Amino acid sequence: MFIKAIENNLDCVKAISTAYKTPSSDEVISSMFSFIVINEEGWVLTTKSVANNIVFADKIHTDYEKVRQELLENKIPPKKIFKKYKLNDDSIMIFKNVFLNTIASWTNLKIFAHDTLDLALIKFDDPKDLVCSKFPIFAKEDAKQGEMLCRLGYPYSDFKAFKYDHSKKDIVLNEIVDGNLQIFPSEGMLTRYLLDSNKNLTLFEISNYSFIGQIGGPIINKNGEIVGLLLGNAFKDAEIDINAKVKRGNKEVEIKQNNFIPLSICLNVTEIKKFLDENKVKYKTK
Repeated sequence: MFIKAIENNLDCVKAISTAYKTPSSDEVISSMFSFIVINEEGWVLTTKSVANNIVFADKIHTDYEKVRQELLENKIPPKKIFKKYKLNDDSIMIFKNVFLNTIASWTNLKIFAHDTLDLALIKFDDPKDLVCSKFPIFAKEDAKQGEMLCRLGYPYSDFKAFKYDHSKKDIVLNEIVDGNLQIFPSEGMLTRYLLDSNKNLTLFEISNYSFIGQIGGPIINKNGEIVGLLLGNAFKDAEIDINAKVKRGNKEVEIKQNNFIPLSICLNVTEIKKFLDENKVKYKTK
């Protein structure tokens, strides 16, 4: 059902890899999120929470640079340096992001966050060699209840774009950062529309859960048109509780189970297009 629809969006749905390190370990903890390249001018669409990672990384980088210089000088023990800068064992000491297979270089970037919704735009200034030749098409209308839809993104938390370099006392990119990185689709039915914090019906549910790495990625219909943006997961209490004793072989076993229905929470295309229009971003629609 979604074969052609997925093919039409392979070029514009991209991944951002996030990594961090604490003072207590040299292990680099990685995460993945998704975003959509809107046009050739370097506009990118994702969630506000994903965009906030970029802001956070800039702040951490500024704070860590002083720590890094003292670590490189190696005049006092690392623990004393960490204590001096009020870093405990669980502090995020280094935090990095990389846009995978997206853009060769840019001079700067700006973030435009929605006032109330989990929605953000990222604009690359002077983008060079944008790795995207086919841009998304946004649906004219919101998806309907009962419609089968598809999530696209990159749910690969085990993907290692970064490693820790002891000589530099910093997280650096691996030599090969794309590897066998493939888009991951998963389908679901639109179950109902939901109220946002302003009590407007801007959100909708899709049956089944999503993977964290798909957050920030698009929801597409069978024609490959974007009808929403994936924000996260929710779990509805099914109110079907099990408390029973059953036989397993010759033994009586007590079973206790609480049932929850996993759902994906998405933002509808009408609100996305309003936000694009407000920021004068060019986009395609049928």
